[in-house]
Amino acid sequence: MRTSLIEIRLLEDYLQQRLSPEDKLLLEARLLLEEGLQERLSLQQRCYQLIQVYSRESVREQLQRVEHALFTQPAHKRLVQKIKQYFL
Repeated sequence: MRTSLIEIRLLEDYLQQRLSPEDKLLLEARLLLEEGLQERLSLQQRCYQLIQVYSRESVREQLQRVEHALFTQPAHKRLVQKIKQYFL
């Protein structure tokens, strides 16, 4: 595997807390010593945060489409009535 991919996997394992205590300690030492490694870690962490936000928005949009289809189509009228009974 290419060195950059190995580094990405190592940083991912660090962010996901999947490293052994020894590997974590070694990486933390590298973060202090290697120029640019801390920045690459921060960028990777930010990417994961953006992916998570995008995923949430995507799921939210899908749920809104399902809700709209369910509550506006006459074919689902009985189902909607049953659902409403649970909340009344």
